[in-house]
Amino acid sequence: MSGTMQRDGGSKRFSSNPGSGDKMEYLFTAALAIIIVGALALTIYYAVFKSGGGASGMPTLHYECDKCQARFEISHASRPDLFRAESAKIRRIDCRKCQGKNTAWLMTQCPACNKYYVRPSDRQQTDKPDVCPFCKADFNDALYAKLKNLQHPH
Repeated sequence: MSGTMQRDGGSKRFSSNPGSGDKMEYLFTAALAIIIVGALALTIYYAVFKSGGGASGMPTLHYECDKCQARFEISHASRPDLFRAESAKIRRIDCRKCQGKNTAWLMTQCPACNKYYVRPSDRQQTDKPDVCPFCKADFNDALYAKLKNLQHPH
């Protein structure tokens, strides 16, 4: 392979064809730019659409209406007042579907099956057991098991 060594402005390039190095440098730079732009686009896509809580990363609150049984979600963007620390005691709001006043209860996610439901303790029904209606797991036992698993994974 007969090549020539060129000295061009202090840089050394080996090329079998004098002058073809510029084309290769442009192609390499273009390929590198495409890879960087693609990685940036994927990072933004996953941060915005796959974060679980939308662009802000905030969780959504889930509600169920006693009057019409509608289930709906409230995002941080639509009701930021519900996400403040002093609003933690607000368990009921007006229903979006039937417009019932204070008929929609805040739901809790079951630690065992991850489905949402209104806990009897939230409705001050202390005579009822605090179990998930879907998987029948006791809320406190399931939460304890989940926390224990996080601390000591198998």
